[in-house]
Amino acid sequence: MKKLIYLPAFLLFILVTTAKAQTTAVEKKTDSIARLAIKYMNANQPDSVYALTGANFRSQIPSATWATVYSTQLSALMPFTKVEFVKSIGAVNVYKLTGKVVLTYNVSVDSAGKINDFSFVPYQQ
Repeated sequence: MKKLIYLPAFLLFILVTTAKAQTTAVEKKTDSIARLAIKYMNANQPDSVYALTGANFRSQIPSATWATVYSTQLSALMPFTKVEFVKSIGAVNVYKLTGKVVLTYNVSVDSAGKINDFSFVPYQQ
């Protein structure tokens, strides 16, 4: 009988320790912003995505450049149908992004909660 009690507890322990989830406040905030950006991209609202970006991002990529990248490169890969959290590396959340192709989607936010940097690269396991 004791073995039957330990089995569910052991399975719960395995499930909790192996689950991929954001645990820190920064990871959770980054996750929220990352998913909102994808929602806006799928809704064809590149200006709304750009509004989520912070000063560092904007200094590197002006709004006109962002609009061009969105319309000529990203829009061809949409819609994005699934956003799966994979891991965090420092301040960067890494996602598996499924659309017309599978991509790795990397996102970080600044201290103001705005997108500091994000990128899309071909997915590799």
